[in-house]
Amino acid sequence: MPNVVLVCLDTFRADSIAARGLNPAIRTPNLDRLAAEGVLFENAFGEGQPTIQFRRALCTGMRSFPFNRGEDVVGLWPSLAGWHKIPPEQPTLAEILLENGFITGMAASCYHMFKPTQNFARGISAWEFIRGHETDPWRTGVLTADEVNRWARKETNGADGAGAAPLCQYLLNNRDRRGPADYIPARLFSSAIRFIEDAPRGCPFFLWVDSFSPHEPWDPPREYADAYDPDWDEDWLPIYC
Repeated sequence: MPNVVLVCLDTFRADSIAARGLNPAIRTPNLDRLAAEGVLFENAFGEGQPTIQFRRALCTGMRSFPFNRGEDVVGLWPSLAGWHKIPPEQPTLAEILLENGFITGMAASCYHMFKPTQNFARGISAWEFIRGHETDPWRTGVLTADEVNRWARKETNGADGAGAAPLCQYLLNNRDRRGPADYIPARLFSSAIRFIEDAPRGCPFFLWVDSFSPHEPWDPPREYADAYDPDWDEDWLPIYC
């Protein structure tokens, strides 16, 4: 049986792939190669676009909308319609493949999937949650006003602005970052590669790689920012504007 790798990128437009030719400034060599060597569906649309709704439909095959269920949302934020768990009566793709002899794995940085009751790890025999994206409540500590104001304009999202709380959580989560390898996408795909390298030979595997990037805060390594805007102001990165 063939191996199955499912890659989900959260806020990503198909027409941003350079191979589509819609924007000559965009450079996506790896995605171009994937599109060239694989099957490209040009008229495919997700059933429900918000973060959890889409992923729940993706791994269960069950529609998210119209929403008419009352599910337990204790401990969830946001607790909006459709942001609920995978109900126990809905089997997941991983559970089905596990029952049919697959080793199942997950590497994910979408912290919404791991909030209380969500159940997205059901059927996964080995998984890793890559912490630290957006407002993932991972790290605590104290930031100085200078640390915050370096990354946000005060008139929009500075230390006294409405964006201070999510900005501070993100900065705390990533305060130990030292180089490109410490960025969340690099940590995520390193985890996915490790699963493939560790997978037993002769046994098919299913791997779900779920990246919350690209997603605000827009915080790329310097080399990627420079590639598209070499004159950007290094003293201000509008990660929450």
